[in-house]
Amino acid sequence: MRVEGGWTGFSSRDRFADSAIFMTTTEPVPRTASRGGRRGRSGRGRGGARGQSRDGGRSASQSPRNRGTPRKMAGGKPVVHTTPSANETEKASTDKTAHRQPPPKKSARARSFGAQLTSGEAPEEEAPRVRRDYADLRERLVAELTAEDYDCVICYNSVKRKQPVWSCSRCYAVLHLSCVRTWAERCVAQVEERNAMHQDEEVRLSRGHWRCPGCQVTRQDVPRKYLCWCGRTTQPRGSGMPHGCGGRCTRGCAWHGCGADICHPGPCPPCAASVRVACYCGRAPHLELRCSQLRAALGERAHLPLGEAVAGGAVSCGAVCGRELACGRHVCTRPCHAGPCAPCDVELHDAPCHCGRHTRTMRCGARSADAYGLASAWACDEPCAQPLACGHHVCSKTCHVRTGVAPCPRDPQRVRTCPCGRMPVTGRADCREPIPTCGAACRHVLPCGHKCSSACHEGPCPPCTEQVAQVCRCGATKRHVMCQEITAAPGRLRDDAHEASAEYLCEAVCRAQRHCGKHQCRRRCCPLAYQAGLVKKVSAAEAAQLDPLGLHACDVPCRRPLACGRHVCEASCHRGACPPCLRSSFTEVACTCGRTVLEPPVPCGTEVQCPHPCALPDPACGHPKVPHSCHPPSVPCPPCVHLTHKTCVCGRSTLPAVPCSRPAVRCGLPCRALLTCQLHRCPGTCHRPGECAPCSQPCGQPRASCGHACTKPCHAPAPCDDDTPCDAVVVRRCPCGHREKLEVCGASRTGRSPPAPLECTPSCTVAQRNARFARALGLSKSEAGVSYAPALVQFVAAEPRAAQAVQDALGDFVTSPRAASQLRALLTSLAQRRGTEPVRVTGALLSFAAELARAYGLETDPCTPQGLERMGPTPANGRDADLRVRRARDSRIPRQLLTEYAVTQPARAALEARRARLSQLPHARPPRRVDAIVLSDVPPALRDAPQVLASVLAPATRGGRRQWHMEHKDGTFVLRGIVLEPLSLADVASASVPPAMREFTPPERRIVALREEVAASLAAAGAAATVDVGTCVPELYVHRGAWQPWAAVGGRKDEASAPAPPVAQATEALAHTHLDHAHRQTTT
Repeated sequence: MRVEGGWTGFSSRDRFADSAIFMTTTEPVPRTASRGGRRGRSGRGRGGARGQSRDGGRSASQSPRNRGTPRKMAGGKPVVHTTPSANETEKASTDKTAHRQPPPKKSARARSFGAQLTSGEAPEEEAPRVRRDYADLRERLVAELTAEDYDCVICYNSVKRKQPVWSCSRCYAVLHLSCVRTWAERCVAQVEERNAMHQDEEVRLSRGHWRCPGCQVTRQDVPRKYLCWCGRTTQPRGSGMPHGCGGRCTRGCAWHGCGADICHPGPCPPCAASVRVACYCGRAPHLELRCSQLRAALGERAHLPLGEAVAGGAVSCGAVCGRELACGRHVCTRPCHAGPCAPCDVELHDAPCHCGRHTRTMRCGARSADAYGLASAWACDEPCAQPLACGHHVCSKTCHVRTGVAPCPRDPQRVRTCPCGRMPVTGRADCREPIPTCGAACRHVLPCGHKCSSACHEGPCPPCTEQVAQVCRCGATKRHVMCQEITAAPGRLRDDAHEASAEYLCEAVCRAQRHCGKHQCRRRCCPLAYQAGLVKKVSAAEAAQLDPLGLHACDVPCRRPLACGRHVCEASCHRGACPPCLRSSFTEVACTCGRTVLEPPVPCGTEVQCPHPCALPDPACGHPKVPHSCHPPSVPCPPCVHLTHKTCVCGRSTLPAVPCSRPAVRCGLPCRALLTCQLHRCPGTCHRPGECAPCSQPCGQPRASCGHACTKPCHAPAPCDDDTPCDAVVVRRCPCGHREKLEVCGASRTGRSPPAPLECTPSCTVAQRNARFARALGLSKSEAGVSYAPALVQFVAAEPRAAQAVQDALGDFVTSPRAASQLRALLTSLAQRRGTEPVRVTGALLSFAAELARAYGLETDPCTPQGLERMGPTPANGRDADLRVRRARDSRIPRQLLTEYAVTQPARAALEARRARLSQLPHARPPRRVDAIVLSDVPPALRDAPQVLASVLAPATRGGRRQWHMEHKDGTFVLRGIVLEPLSLADVASASVPPAMREFTPPERRIVALREEVAASLAAAGAAATVDVGTCVPELYVHRGAWQPWAAVGGRKDEASAPAPPVAQATEALAHTHLDHAHRQTTT
């Protein structure tokens, strides 16, 4: 049977045809037997040609999908395939075999490859071929293997007659021996490698297995030998039957042999021999039956020899069995059957018990075996009370089968020893006389296994009094009790109290995990308490295997939410994911837009996936919404992604290129608003007015008792608490300055006063005398001649605020007990204590601090802000640079500070400042004279709405590639901090500079060009305003910059007027403006 390319199994129609119409035997054809068959010609397998058929095979039209369907060939004519009759098929097959000559060996791929490139002729059409139908799988395999038209399901190549093969004993698929051996070896290696990593030792030592590609049956042995079909011959020649030994098949019926007579592939045909056997009841001793039917009826006995298998009957004759049942009164009424007859089910009414006191209704087969054939049928629970042979005593047993008069157990002829059996008894003439005892220990074995320790006695032995060790259920504790407390005495029933005391339970609580892995057992004296000490985690399967009684099964409800999100898991707590929700809705579920509807039943938690666009209205901002699909109302639409200009939450800056959906933007500038304490300013960044956090900075106010700064958190307006001692570190010195001592101040209003100076010691006198000798001899410098390097004085004149901050930070470090710190941390701590903004750390500031630290006797090392050692020169902007300060042995604060030194010598300070100013003019790059755009005379409609003005200027930003900060002051808008888009090298090289613009730098020329674009944007919106360029002069101690027009710094407003002054004059004017402004701030 031909199958489609890519699938190697039977179709439902072919299976029905092969099994119901053309099968002549009762042997079923395995479903997966066709997996080894040839793939359809339309498939492009490695073993088949494209659109061609080999000799002896069938065309592609014989596949199940193409059967009975017109198919256009290469010439364009449809061909209808029909199924011929059996006679026509047989005749055609015979004629083909008789007259066909073998064509030249040329594959279809070789015939078709390059045909369109080498010749213009159309491909040769293939005539329709007759479809053959086989009686069974064996005939099909023989035909296809003979014609070499069978494909290996592993490599999809044809199975040749000279290639070693292997056949599955279950699905009979034929594979290349080399293919199946490689397949099996790889599978076994993978399985053994996976087992080697398993935690269970038994799994690690287990052998690997592989599966047959046809039927997926598991095997362990890797096929390595080339055997014939029946397995008798190695390396068969296959002269007649392909890959066969040529002898008689040994795989058939074990009693009569294979019906095919020759070694063949596929299943053996059913044995057609007739066998005479007897029925089960023996009434029909000569029943003729086919051997195949007999083997199916025998089942597990089919492997026995025929004589043993049919002994006792093999089939049922259908007549009534009639054999006598075990009760002895009735016969079997079932049809002839195998095995013993069932118990008698005849119902007995008023069946008496053995003692004859009671009757009841029962089945005849329910009586005990010793009651068969008797009139009594059952035993009641009352004593027998039948008189014994002596006539003096009665039977003390419960109701039992009576076979006559029972002898008396106390008969002198029967009792010849004492009760324990040690002493012989003589002289008793009547059973009513007592039996003498010997007085020795009884030593009878009790039910518990111990021996009776009482004296020789009559009757049952008393309870056992031996002391035994009883271990609790969990095995943690042990106790010693009497054996009778554990085992009930013979002859009496154990009551509930004794049953409860038989099992010893300790008070230990089991802390092992239950099967869920989340909860503890918490059972008292649990037999599985040892699992709490296991280091290896037990899987769920191993836990169930170790706990067959389910003692650690968790009974806590899971109650975790299911995937639907509406219900919870009702099962007991378990490992892994919860099962899916099984609830369903029987109403239609529609999406938000109503264009997608799910028909019931709808599983719980199902979300409607609508492919149509969202039908909700556009956002309130007025921009078109982002295209997206329909979604539930509970899910919001995607936020608006259009870029706009927005004012920050503090209202001081307008930020460009901000997504419209962002509700609040922040400029990042410090707040610096005065806090409620009226002493400090807010250190936070941009936030809404009135949202300043409560003041948490150090107080910093001088204490009344000692004058040191208060280190407690700000508590204004309450006064500082002088009742607690001051924790400031002070330096105590003697009057001569020779001795120093670091000490905590400790001054308070109710305690001690500030520490007094140290007293001079004889060593101070010696030091003073040595100093006088040194001065007299000219060996020491005068203390009055304290001087600092000119570079330090120059920095103080140029940056007084930064110099003061560094000086105070170094002074605080010297007076503190710390051994090392970093300059940035010292400046930040100083600014927080004072409530001011930290100074900006630059390369010049770091160089100044390192030079000044030498005057304080401190050691410095360059480092990074993270404290790592930094190599190389310090960058000018101070980025990623810091200074580590370490205390030395002679570290102290100079007697005259740098700022005091600069004040005492104003002439030198002014000279150094002028030198610094003049040294920068000829060498440094002149400051930018144009870095801002000024908008004046703005219409009121735009002046009161900065956001509208920002939208009007949006075309000048060129899609957000240009950015600036817009500030509003006294009716004038200033665009400062302008960032322009980068230019390519080609644009820079091809740019021409007009003569009127040569005095400007390239960035200034672009800002002048930007002014024209801003003016054009305002004109396009119908807004008449004056647009100028200028410079933004930064003010000291102020975050906002004050702008000046171009004329104020030596520039001009009109490009057609006189040329601007030289660069040096403009720079000098700008420097004077800066210095005058700084002088005004210092004076104020």
